[in-house]
Amino acid sequence: MEGDRKLRTIVWSQRERDEMMLESGEIPSGRKAKMKLERTRREIESEQEEQRLAAEQWKSMNDAVGEVEGEIEMEDTTAAMDETAISQKLPWQGELADRTKD
Repeated sequence: MEGDRKLRTIVWSQRERDEMMLESGEIPSGRKAKMKLERTRREIESEQEEQRLAAEQWKSMNDAVGEVEGEIEMEDTTAAMDETAISQKLPWQGELADRTKD
């Protein structure tokens, strides 16, 4: 136990020590230490919430980009099909034949 405590104070930062205390369920004896640990817990929770919100925003942006790309692809396909559409005989072909006879 003494070795663990020394290792914690030498190797890890105060934030890391507080996180380890929260994970292990240790409760500090002093009032100030308890308040400090509570503040660290709230900071960790707010960081996790920010990460969750950022992940949601990233997902919604990717979804929106995917929708726009799909619409662009559909428009490009429609435009390409309009250019190569099969149609009936064009009326100018008959007029061309008539002009050559004159």
